[in-house]
Amino acid sequence: MEIIKNNNDHIMVKIQLHGERQSVTMDAMIDSGATEDFIDGELCNKHRIKKIKTKNPWEIYRADGKPSAMGPVTDMMKVPMNIRS
Repeated sequence: MEIIKNNNDHIMVKIQLHGERQSVTMDAMIDSGATEDFIDGELCNKHRIKKIKTKNPWEIYRADGKPSAMGPVTDMMKVPMNIRS
């Protein structure tokens, strides 16, 4: 695994996502305290990563206990990826 940046706040690594018609290499943040994995919806649209509507949307809470300004999770994605140097 190639670590790009490591400071007190986060660790960044290079990943390769495999979309419907193309693969793309990008930086990804590792959040070892997160209870789920998250990806930006616009990134999914751009690279044609299929969204699946959730049956029961749920709220995301920040570390301070407040709800995220992004609103509830309404979609899920299955994203094949490689994590390596």
